[in-house]
Amino acid sequence: MFAIYLRFFNLLFAVSVLCFHCVSMATFNDLQRLHNHLTERMDIDIRPVINQSDTVHVNVVPLLTHLHGLDEKNQVLTSTIGMQLSWNYETFTWNSSEFGEADSFIISAGSVWTPDVTYQNAFRENIGVDKSKGSKVTLKSEGMAVWNTGANLQTGCNVDIRKYPFDTQICTIMLGKMTYSDVQESLRTVTNKMMIKMTEENNEWIIVDTNIKYLTRRPYLTYIEIQIILERRYLFYVLNVIIPVVMLSMMNVFTFKLPSSCGERIGYNISLLLTYVVLLNMISDSVPRVSKYVSYIQLYIVTQFSMAIIISILSITVVRMENDKYQTKVPQFVSLLFRIFLKCSKNVKQVDVTNKEKDGGLQLEEQKDLDIGDMTGTQR
Repeated sequence: MFAIYLRFFNLLFAVSVLCFHCVSMATFNDLQRLHNHLTERMDIDIRPVINQSDTVHVNVVPLLTHLHGLDEKNQVLTSTIGMQLSWNYETFTWNSSEFGEADSFIISAGSVWTPDVTYQNAFRENIGVDKSKGSKVTLKSEGMAVWNTGANLQTGCNVDIRKYPFDTQICTIMLGKMTYSDVQESLRTVTNKMMIKMTEENNEWIIVDTNIKYLTRRPYLTYIEIQIILERRYLFYVLNVIIPVVMLSMMNVFTFKLPSSCGERIGYNISLLLTYVVLLNMISDSVPRVSKYVSYIQLYIVTQFSMAIIISILSITVVRMENDKYQTKVPQFVSLLFRIFLKCSKNVKQVDVTNKEKDGGLQLEEQKDLDIGDMTGTQR
């Protein structure tokens, strides 16, 4: 796939170099006459096809140049993408020999008709493709237009945090149209992958793969969905979240190794509780506040936090019973539990004695029968 991209861009580079040599042969007056020739019949509001019932086919080549990061809390993907848009400009053709062998002409994107391409899931002002003065369109003498553009995007991304921090996220960039239908303008790509070989490496996320799909949500309105599959680098979270949580879980058990007469036992339990609260707040600040998906590690920490509360309650009760000098009677609930336990144990013993008596009577009867049988046999 990369070889296809390489051939494609090498071809574009060769064409641009050839066009540069062609343009360099033309003079300033030739290019000025060409500009006047083009602007005389230029209309940015009319599609550049002679028969207006025809469709303008726009080829889209997306390129991911930089992945700034993924904000899981706000579910926003920040990236920089580039796009090469090319289409057939039937109304802009000329004979290069009449204009000093000029085969191409570069003009501002705001001065010619450009495709209706928008980022459907972008935030703030980055909705449409940039048409400022700095953006240029290259027109070819045979009627081909090439527009290299790009943008710093903030797009929505539905984050699934169930396997956090060992999660994989799929973020999408939607390309669509605001004005034209598929009959008037169609967007199509030359490949089903986004070029990522030139993308700068991100410190938190690894770009695993990309996919390009077509979505038809309404009749005669097709969207291009660019999927970017990201995998989190989990080493930082293992060292700062996973290992501390596991070690704290082990520390819960060692609470019972402290003697009940030790006054630091309760302080030890309270310290563990506060540590769990800090971990929960740290994880809650880095994940979105939604109830659709809950992280497994959050559930684990909440479970350990609940166990720490139960252990603290038991420790307080034991210390209270151990050090209360004015309490002379056994608490009623303890006495009730002890009575129930004694009653159950007595019932079990009675049942065992009855069974033993029955078994003993049966054994005596069987022994008597055997003795009688032996005596009868002897007499015979």
